[in-house]
Amino acid sequence: MGEVLDSDYETLKQKTRYASWAGLKLACEKQAVVAPSYKTFCIAVKKRPALNQTLKRQGRRASYKLETFYWSWI
Repeated sequence: MGEVLDSDYETLKQKTRYASWAGLKLACEKQAVVAPSYKTFCIAVKKRPALNQTLKRQGRRASYKLETFYWSWI
């Protein structure tokens, strides 16, 4: 499941959770492995770091709002 999240969900194409889960389900069926439920997949997506996910899916400028704020004294 982690591999699908890295290679399919967290990309600049910004696929939906459902589309990535459907691809995972098909891959599991081809290998005769029990696929995780959609609910389990969504929980795994939410547990991953939001900053890294936003950076991978939307780019560095969109991830600015999730970075920790620090004061800069010049």
